[in-house]
Amino acid sequence: MREHGVPSDISDAAGTFCCNHLMYGVLHFCAVNNLPVRAGFIHLPYLPNVAAMPDNLGAPSMSLDVAVKGVKVAIGAALEHSSDIQETVMSRFQI
Repeated sequence: MREHGVPSDISDAAGTFCCNHLMYGVLHFCAVNNLPVRAGFIHLPYLPNVAAMPDNLGAPSMSLDVAVKGVKVAIGAALEHSSDIQETVMSRFQI
């Protein structure tokens, strides 16, 4: 994503309840049903007009065009590579 101009980072803590619940539910479903698929989760920031609302001030935001580009790049990378990379990626949020 970064190589394509999309600001992105790895986050091990994004959405500690609902997002994790969804991701682990999908992984469990794939495992129980012995599905030969890989699954992932992309947590997108707010759209700028949502981030500008009083309750969301200070929240990360990204334009729709950039978010769509990032999702397309991520899907393309998943299709191009049959397994995850095993190298360290610079990140500010990885725990």
